[in-house]
Amino acid sequence: MLVAFIATIFVIYLTIQWLMQRPKNFPPGPPCLPIIGSIPFIPSKHIHFTMAGKWREKYGPLVGLIFGISQMVLAVCGPHEVLEVLKKEEFQGRPKGESFKERSFNKYLGVFFSDGAFWMEQRRFTLRHLRDFGFGKKSMGDIIAEEVEDSIKEMSKKGTFEVCGMFAISALNVLWGMIAGTKYSRDDEKMNQVLDRLKKVFRAGNPTGGIGAIFPILKRIIPGLIGYTEAMDNLHEMQSLFRNSIQEHKQNIDDNNARDFTDAYIKEMNLQKSNPNTTFTEEGLITICQDLFAAGGETTTSSIEFSLLYMVLYPEVQKNVQKELDSVVGQNRRPTLEDRPNLPYVEAVITELLRVCSIAPLTPPHRV
Repeated sequence: MLVAFIATIFVIYLTIQWLMQRPKNFPPGPPCLPIIGSIPFIPSKHIHFTMAGKWREKYGPLVGLIFGISQMVLAVCGPHEVLEVLKKEEFQGRPKGESFKERSFNKYLGVFFSDGAFWMEQRRFTLRHLRDFGFGKKSMGDIIAEEVEDSIKEMSKKGTFEVCGMFAISALNVLWGMIAGTKYSRDDEKMNQVLDRLKKVFRAGNPTGGIGAIFPILKRIIPGLIGYTEAMDNLHEMQSLFRNSIQEHKQNIDDNNARDFTDAYIKEMNLQKSNPNTTFTEEGLITICQDLFAAGGETTTSSIEFSLLYMVLYPEVQKNVQKELDSVVGQNRRPTLEDRPNLPYVEAVITELLRVCSIAPLTPPHRV
């Protein structure tokens, strides 16, 4: 009995050692436990502080992580190292897996989590037509100026107001103007519900992909407990909004006059409908809208909110910003993009705010 007990303990020990063993030449990193890997040692919040501080000091700029039993991940921590990786073509792929397909009808669609020839065609089309409808142009500045005026009027009415969420409708109206050619009022109940869901989708990000990504069976056994049910509900609500907008566009489309990005995409879908290898589908358009909302809505809103916070915390900076604006722009008009070259201090403050706030401190994952 004693010999059998010792032999069992020895086998368990060897099994644990084997499971915890890192592959040859795999970078150092947090401990790796059997079955769950490095997950317990990855902070659930502010992981970028850990990466840039404790991990970089202890393990170096390249940290090796193992999710679950065998999912190996490299975390690149240094600014120069990150740039080096992002410049290399061999690291431009996106991860393949169930979790990345679930957000886009169980396919690799959109411009965030697709790669290769599909991604190149979709990205090229998206950028070209967004520019046609104002992206980076003076006309977009006019749309932004209109939203700024609406925000100022709203703030003047309220006197005292809560900054959090104040600019969400404005940020999405700028995007939605290019995508669907429409605008929502600040008290639109449906859009505010979508904004709430968008915020939850954006802030539900997890550096490990979530426990459901590592152990997919949990999505079927306890979907509500791990947050999977709520995440899918939020996602489907957003997709429903985009699908309804697309149907409205299809009913009123003019093939000779594309009013917005949605029209342009539908027109391309119609041109390629006889092509069995086309990359232009309604599901693809919904996913691109979803990508653009996620990238531009929550990030822009949070950046403005943080900017106001720091202006309050650093009144001397606020005073210098106002001084430069008064000297270059004056008080009889609003700033425009044409004023940008003459506002170096304002631009430096905005750049520093974007650096300090770290709205999205981790890039979307890449794969070799």
